[in-house]
Amino acid sequence: MRQSLRMRALIVTRATLLALAVGVAGCGGSSDTKSGILDPDRGGILSAPLAAALGKAQVAGALQQMGLGDRPAPYDIHFHRVIYRTVGVNGDTVTASGMLAFPRGTSGPLPMISYQHGTSAAKQNVPSNTSYEEFLRLAAVACSSGYAVAAADYLGLGHSAGIHPYLHASTEATACLDMIRASREVCRELGILLNSQLFLAGYSQGGHATMALHRLIEGQHSDEFTVTASAPAAGPYDLSGTTLDAALATPSANTPRYLFYLLVSYETVYDLFSSFSQVFQPPYDTLARRAAAGELSLEEALGQIGSGVDLSAMLQPSFVQALASDPDHPVRARLRENDLHDWHAIAPIRLYHSTSDQEVPYQNSVVAQAALTARGSDVLLVPLTGDHVTASGMALLQTLEWFDTLVQ
Repeated sequence: MRQSLRMRALIVTRATLLALAVGVAGCGGSSDTKSGILDPDRGGILSAPLAAALGKAQVAGALQQMGLGDRPAPYDIHFHRVIYRTVGVNGDTVTASGMLAFPRGTSGPLPMISYQHGTSAAKQNVPSNTSYEEFLRLAAVACSSGYAVAAADYLGLGHSAGIHPYLHASTEATACLDMIRASREVCRELGILLNSQLFLAGYSQGGHATMALHRLIEGQHSDEFTVTASAPAAGPYDLSGTTLDAALATPSANTPRYLFYLLVSYETVYDLFSSFSQVFQPPYDTLARRAAAGELSLEEALGQIGSGVDLSAMLQPSFVQALASDPDHPVRARLRENDLHDWHAIAPIRLYHSTSDQEVPYQNSVVAQAALTARGSDVLLVPLTGDHVTASGMALLQTLEWFDTLVQ
């Protein structure tokens, strides 16, 4: 029965969530926290207005539509859109955004979940948008169980300027760390009590970002935060090996768009290529140049590529050959810098991943578990069923079930 429940939770239609968003949008607009706190430190709040509010009946309806009607909905849920300061790719101070959700009317201090979202090229398809399905779904379940949830949009998305540095571990981690800082301050301003427990979770790119955040907190900020548990799911932790090799050898229908996104993003971060013509065949070289220059958005560029493009028709054969054969190719070397499996974790980790995932190969989690365990980390790999999309709901529910066992 529990397996059936998990599977039914995956069937969340876009219409259902958009209807929910329409219902909450009218509840927002005013702020009940200070919206002009100009803090020069990272994590300083620029604004944190109330973006939406769900009543208990709306939360119950959302859970029902997710196939989780037997779960209680004891609280109203408030959503605050947080605009805050963080650090950019070059170490400069930049503006970022995210969403904080928390239940109202709880009896004691709340644990916090930092949730890292999956791949998005659309600037507004992120947690700070009240119609964003992934975060609405998570908040409805987690807040009903008594968690506060903070979710960063990442750099270049939401209310952050520029191009998103896709799968750039350093800025994924810093944007999320500073979102946690800002969210804790918003809660303090609103009188929402938090305990010291911090849980980390994310799916797909969010799995990669979760691992990066965990590493950053324990490596450099253990005096400020203690990770209680971490649940990265379906993430490309072995970018330079498993992920790249599978993309070149057995590309999925979405691989060309993922690689386009990654290569354009890495060019803006690392200045890898003298010209996009050495990487992409026409007309994709021009498309990449225009996207990198900001003449069109990555969402528009990826929309022009579509899902039917063959990788061999997009990339230059000489580039593919060099990338596949040279272990020190500049692109592979930069990917290696963003691998996230060769470190020691203190807090326990559970890796959730479908063995049938065609977008982010399961071997990423096999490699990560082996490497982390070899360094003395406590890591459990939990195999799931289904494809990359359908396994996400199962990962979410199993993650929350595990977290529930650790809440104090």
